[in-house]
This record gives sequence, C-alpha cells and structure tokens, in this order.
Amino acid sequence: QNSHLTDGALEFVSGMTALVSLNVSNTRVTNTGLQHLRPLKNLTSLSLQACKVTWPEIKKLQATLPNLAGVRL
Repeated sequence: QNSHLTDGALEFVSGMTALVSLNVSNTRVTNTGLQHLRPLKNLTSLSLQACKVTWPEIKKLQATLPNLAGVRL
C-alpha cells in the first residue's frame, strides 16, 4: 500500500499477467485506473479499500476477469 500510487502506476502493473492478488487499498486509484487491470486474467483477489472507485466500474472489471473471486472495498 502506498498512498502515492496513482492510475498511471497501474499501467505498469497491467504487464504482470501472472499476478493473482493485488492490494491497492488507500491509494489514489480511480475508475480510470481499473481499466489497466483488464489484462490480468489470472487475478483472483483485488483490494480497493478507500479508493475512489464505483461499484458499476468494479462490476465491469469483474466481467472481464473470469478468475476474480474476491474484491474488497
């Protein structure tokens, strides 16, 4: 967790396609940043606590990530 992490940092994470768990809680990640997570098809767990994301955008992300079983808000 790093409060200085932004949507731009998730562009780099998008290349880590073997990633299975990601915690970006308490960061500056927004709905825009969620788009960068779409290539992470192996992602099973995602924590977004205290991030500025909305439920509709999370649902869209879940639809593109078949293995995503848990999202923490």
